[in-house]
Amino acid sequence: MNTGNPEVKNGYIAIANELWEAFISAKLNAREWNLIACIIRKTYGWQKYEDKISLSQFEKMTGIARNKIGGIINGLITRNIINKTIPQKGHTGIPTYSINKFYKQWRQKSKGTPKGGIPQKGEGGDPKKGFSYPPKRGTTKDNIQKTLLQKTPPKLSLTETQLELIELLKSKILENNPGAIISPAYKNTWGKDIEKMMRLDGRSADQVRAVILWSQASDFWCSNIMSFNKLRQQFDKLTMQMKRGGNHGYSDPEKHKRGF
Repeated sequence: MNTGNPEVKNGYIAIANELWEAFISAKLNAREWNLIACIIRKTYGWQKYEDKISLSQFEKMTGIARNKIGGIINGLITRNIINKTIPQKGHTGIPTYSINKFYKQWRQKSKGTPKGGIPQKGEGGDPKKGFSYPPKRGTTKDNIQKTLLQKTPPKLSLTETQLELIELLKSKILENNPGAIISPAYKNTWGKDIEKMMRLDGRSADQVRAVILWSQASDFWCSNIMSFNKLRQQFDKLTMQMKRGGNHGYSDPEKHKRGF
């Protein structure tokens, strides 16, 4: 008969002080503590790293309703505090749980994550998805202005050289085809591409200028390079043909294969 007088000789849990202190500072709520303590008891309490624990065991040991346990478990998994291994597809069985002792890998609870991984009493939300909806706010002038500011993309800042290159490509396209249709927003769309070419791809202004002039002097490429997006996609191929001294009357190699 259990008289409520525990003795170490009847069993104890050996856990590193450093790990225990990490749990103390992890800002866990009561239900999270309960489930973690349950996993610790079933693993470290038996000198094991992991153990199979059913929902009914969690429910019996913690008193938490079974339909609430899943959300709390998912929240702890998201924070990388515990590990859960599910039986392989096609196999039925009980999931295996363990404590992730590498507490430096634990994630802090985000502001948008409700305590325990599920919405609390008085909060709106979806317990299955583990999030709460923000409180409803009335539509005000300030709200509308904030929304518009959030949706307005940052203004693209281009250098004089980049603008010069944009105008160079435009002029060469219209020189080759005066009826070419160029979007009124070409400075913005082309500006994004030339900015990526120079910042991400590492193209210099001289390289871009040379490729523009060469491609627009080519009978083949002048009808294919009609934007900076296309120029960026074909830049390496154009550069290679330039270095090989490819003629400006470059023709489609597939036509030669077909005999016409």
